[in-house]
Amino acid sequence: MPRIKVGFCRLLPIVPVALFAGFSAFAEDAASAPEVVWVKADRAAFETQGVIGDGSETNPFNTIQKGIDTVAVGGTVKIMAGIYDYDEHFDGTHTNRIVISKRVILDGVGGKDATHIVGKLSAGNVGNGSDAIRCIKIGDNNAKNTIIRNVTLRNGGASTESSTEGYGGAVCGVGSTLKNHAWLVDCVVSNCAAAWGGGLNSASAMRCVISDCRATAWGTAVRYGNLMHCFITKAKNYGSNGNRPAVEYSYVVNCTLVKTLGITHGFGRGCNVYNCIAYDCGASEIVHGDAKYNVNEFQNCYGYIMTGEDAHTNPFLDYQNGDYRLKEGTPARDGALTQYFEKIVLPERVLANIDLAGNEFDITKSTCDIGCYQRILDWYVDAENGDDDNSGSVATSPMKTLAAIMPKTLPGDTVHAAAGTYNEGIMRKSATTAKARVVVPKNVTLVADEGAKSTFIVGAPDTTESADEYGFGTNAVRCVHLEENSKIKGFTITGGYTWSGTLEGFSNNNRSGGGICGDSPHTVLAEECIISNNWASYSGGGVFYAAAVRSYLFENHSTYQGGAMHDGKLYGCVVDKNYTGFSTTTRPSSCWAHRAIVNCTLGPDIFTHDNGNKGCVVTAEGSGAIFSYNIVMGTMGAYSDGNYKLVGCVFQGAVGSWDKKLQNCIVNAGDGLQLDENYRPLPGSVGVDMVTVDELNEATGGKLPTNKDLSGFQRMMNGKIDVGALEADWRGEYAKLLDGFGNRINVTSATSDVTTNDVNSVSSVALVDGESISLEWWNAEPFARRSGKAYVTGEGMLTILRNGVEFATYKASSSPVEFSIPTGNEELFDFTFSFSGEGSANIYNFAAAKGTLFTIH
Repeated sequence: MPRIKVGFCRLLPIVPVALFAGFSAFAEDAASAPEVVWVKADRAAFETQGVIGDGSETNPFNTIQKGIDTVAVGGTVKIMAGIYDYDEHFDGTHTNRIVISKRVILDGVGGKDATHIVGKLSAGNVGNGSDAIRCIKIGDNNAKNTIIRNVTLRNGGASTESSTEGYGGAVCGVGSTLKNHAWLVDCVVSNCAAAWGGGLNSASAMRCVISDCRATAWGTAVRYGNLMHCFITKAKNYGSNGNRPAVEYSYVVNCTLVKTLGITHGFGRGCNVYNCIAYDCGASEIVHGDAKYNVNEFQNCYGYIMTGEDAHTNPFLDYQNGDYRLKEGTPARDGALTQYFEKIVLPERVLANIDLAGNEFDITKSTCDIGCYQRILDWYVDAENGDDDNSGSVATSPMKTLAAIMPKTLPGDTVHAAAGTYNEGIMRKSATTAKARVVVPKNVTLVADEGAKSTFIVGAPDTTESADEYGFGTNAVRCVHLEENSKIKGFTITGGYTWSGTLEGFSNNNRSGGGICGDSPHTVLAEECIISNNWASYSGGGVFYAAAVRSYLFENHSTYQGGAMHDGKLYGCVVDKNYTGFSTTTRPSSCWAHRAIVNCTLGPDIFTHDNGNKGCVVTAEGSGAIFSYNIVMGTMGAYSDGNYKLVGCVFQGAVGSWDKKLQNCIVNAGDGLQLDENYRPLPGSVGVDMVTVDELNEATGGKLPTNKDLSGFQRMMNGKIDVGALEADWRGEYAKLLDGFGNRINVTSATSDVTTNDVNSVSSVALVDGESISLEWWNAEPFARRSGKAYVTGEGMLTILRNGVEFATYKASSSPVEFSIPTGNEELFDFTFSFSGEGSANIYNFAAAKGTLFTIH
């Protein structure tokens, strides 16, 4: 189908979509400003002086209990980092570290990794007993709706009795109702034991890890709780009855339950389970086998029985990054229904649209991923408006540095960078590799949404005493390190530096690739980048061991060879004005030991550092090198006796000894090679229409687009591509062919299968049986007249539809017919021209008032 695009396109408006803000559960008569008190662990002071401090940030209490007793109802106790494994409080049935009898917020401001409330376990296999100490007891109904966040509760134990003293090793709440519980938010519950509810009993959890909990009766991990976005693992039943689940009598939404121990099962009696995964849980998938104790409701969940060789594998979860995000391709991906989030009423300010990893996701959509981790595919970073404390998982909450966001990605993810300068943060692939502003992990794409002219990754020289005169040293920062199968697109890569030498036990590659260092020239790509002003103490100032596609490599530096590139591939690039070595260095060059250079424009200026003597375009070659369809304006260097040819290239000057390798090349083109100041060939220049699509695809392995050049301009007027990175501007000539009046229509693009056919000396678009074209005709002057002509041959019929309604039909006649589009106040007309039957139709002489733009496709 012929396609011609004329003029410009109008963009449709973007309608903003508001993100769902979460659930609000409780209407409270709270004080206008609840009091805040501070607590800091100090066991030594407590054992010698008892409770100390006044609860201020500068003079905090040394026990959490004192903070709770002091703070106003609804107030916040800020718990600083530390180990709170002292202080005991008897609640009438059992001993606890903390007893809460009013609604408060316990906020682990030191973070859950460093803020631990530690109970005590009894001796023996289980750890519960009369001398055990529970972590937290919710004393009465006045404490309902308490929030405990950002702490680790561990080693808590309840009694062996089958009553209140035996419930909940970490937290024991009040009653069996699932409403108005105390909530644990962003916490860890670990290694706790009880008779009933090994971890939690009558308490709820959001975004918590509940691990290694156990019980002698029911609910080895949780009993009577609401659970959302939680990860539950290694729960163990020590009772004699095998029908003992890890979770019972609970509402459970988007949780992951894995690897229960012994004869413990998954979700059991009295549970309502939605959007969950359970596997490796005893002898059943989700619930134990006794029908009497089955769950109440079970929707949109996946379970998996694993035996034999499959005992430690599963079809759902990916363990990379130490979490349980879903594998690509599993049916659990995007298999959850967000409507089930309403099954649990969350406390105020606790949001449902954040998963266990802290990643936001859109719950205004009807579906999400099953389980506690959402498989985020798109991440967002903004150097100017982002914050590394943001989630980075939605566009409205971008992180600030590339170094902070990259560890959150998985293979297949894309990181979107907003316009700005990324010159903060440091990463290293390993302990033996140099510093980089960003390391792009395997199979991850980093893309600048607004392109290279407004988005910059900036490295840094070594400014310490260890640096040499150029800024090379172990504290230098290269711009980008690309791991295998990763890609970067649309950045300006600048200001990167490498090490000055090689230290024992460290990689030699630390000296190369100031701009980009890759792990493989075959599998890593830098696309649509500007790579400029990067420095390497050895080679490959711009690019080392990577492939650059449709990129500019200007003014990069190396002190040996390969000022622009070493041991890499260049597809569709412009390379010029790079600096290489010194005049005394052997064969200084812009590109050294290349693997492939295809459809590139290699400029004339290759400088040496000491006196400006020009170096060479290329020297040597890598294994199985390819050098095809290039424009070469500079001097060719020496080469090894490689077994490859220089194919389909245009050389402005002589090639010296390279003449032995030429195949279908043009040498000494001189003035016949005419380029404008932007390296674009002029129409009629040597090398225009010289390469077929198949030839280019074969030379690049399909990595270089054949429909557009380095500038984004559409390639091919007559079915062949020009040599070099840029296509000659053919639009003027093509406009003449389409316009019978010679008014020079502004043709912006056309596909290779468009043809023009002379009709009475006027060119046209030709249609035969079954073919059609569409025409969108827009006019800045709404009442201007628009017209065209049609000439029909044979027995067929040309039908013209206007905005989907029949406008005109034409059969063969002795002379062309003119169709005129009526004036009107519509801006846009959508026409379709279709021909059926024997013969053909030719459409030509499009004419209109000034300001008309139209698209034929």
